[in-house]
Amino acid sequence: MNQTLVGLSLPELVSRLRDVHTMRTPMGWPTDSAVTKSSIERAIIDLVARRPPSEGHDDPSERIHCDHEVKVRCANRASIKSSQVDLRVGGVFVATDAAFTVGEPVELEIELENAYKLKSGGNVGWIAHSRASTVAGIGVTFNSVIGEASERRLEKLLLELLKYRVER
Repeated sequence: MNQTLVGLSLPELVSRLRDVHTMRTPMGWPTDSAVTKSSIERAIIDLVARRPPSEGHDDPSERIHCDHEVKVRCANRASIKSSQVDLRVGGVFVATDAAFTVGEPVELEIELENAYKLKSGGNVGWIAHSRASTVAGIGVTFNSVIGEASERRLEKLLLELLKYRVER
């Protein structure tokens, strides 16, 4: 990984990614920009999908809010939908009042504009209860991603969510 990216927070990486997007030309990405973009995306995926949730996973400044509906599927219950989705270090937060248990396997699904669906499996890594300053929901972690195809699906899902991030 690019050494200049090591140690950057998730919001800092997303800011750098936004900067790189300004370098795109009608002909595509200049080679250096394409390499930088790929390195930043890889660093973001590593933070979200391959790190354990951090102590500050409730810190609003460390979240990347995405404006895209997500469906959470779980065995033996109806799917739930949520349009409140945050990328965080260690996983994806999905706002929901539905009852889940930590460790429970779930599948996240998003629908793309062309009706193609991206799906990726994970586990409930933490549960947030509704308080004055927080919404109820679950944190989905991806520590159990095994296999090249599963990893590619997860990366595509996270990068697609990033396209719908809300600048605050």
